[in-house]
Amino acid sequence: MEPLNHRNISKFTLNSSSSNWASDSPVEIKKESFLEKKIYESEIAKEKITNGALKFGGINFLVFSIIGLIIQVPEFFIAGAIFLGISFLVILVNALFDDTIILKAGLSGEQILRDKLRSILSSNHKVIYNYPTPYGDIDALVVGPAGVFVLEAKNHNGYITVDENGWQRQKVGQMGTVYDASIGNPEKQVKRNVWFISNLLKQKGINVWVDYFVVFTNPEVKLEVKNGNKRIIHIDELDKVFSNLTKLDNQTIDNVFKALNS
Repeated sequence: MEPLNHRNISKFTLNSSSSNWASDSPVEIKKESFLEKKIYESEIAKEKITNGALKFGGINFLVFSIIGLIIQVPEFFIAGAIFLGISFLVILVNALFDDTIILKAGLSGEQILRDKLRSILSSNHKVIYNYPTPYGDIDALVVGPAGVFVLEAKNHNGYITVDENGWQRQKVGQMGTVYDASIGNPEKQVKRNVWFISNLLKQKGINVWVDYFVVFTNPEVKLEVKNGNKRIIHIDELDKVFSNLTKLDNQTIDNVFKALNS
């Protein structure tokens, strides 16, 4: 993935071909990602802290050094050096503390999902990435012969089980200790988004079934679905989703795609 540069993030970019894709690639629209925006904002904030610390340390060191030189008091040089040291300590802590680790992991999962879709979908599919709704972005909204699908990418690792008691996630620590990790219920947001898309299309006179899948993208995840929910899958199973019998003809696909972008 190319280094993040907010100036290069398009809020509305249409991609229908690329030298890296097959000629039979899906039509794509990529909107501005919530995760990309948050990462960019965090990096700007870190840059401001670094610049502020440099300015603070440099000015104080210069002022105290000049005063010490004028009145010939060595303690002023020491005080200036202390201020300079504090500023470098702030810069070091700021550099080591990365509050975007989780965001970047999520962004990586979205990219893995995009790459997978590009490898399995043909040109009669249309995909919108980062589709905004009141309930959060839809990672991938796919419209094709098999239907309309809301896809939620999850880049969690560890051991994830889904049963009648809900979702559980366990990880193994550095000392080999197994501990519970947070995961919540990824289906909740997806179902809200399905409801939103379905109602949006109905308002525009299009009555089609909108389905969903929670797609785990991390190769190190161990996923066990015990309650028979077939909408929770690993990314390696994604191609099966779009291999069903044709439900939508080309005209309906075009109508849905236009309705979603009008």
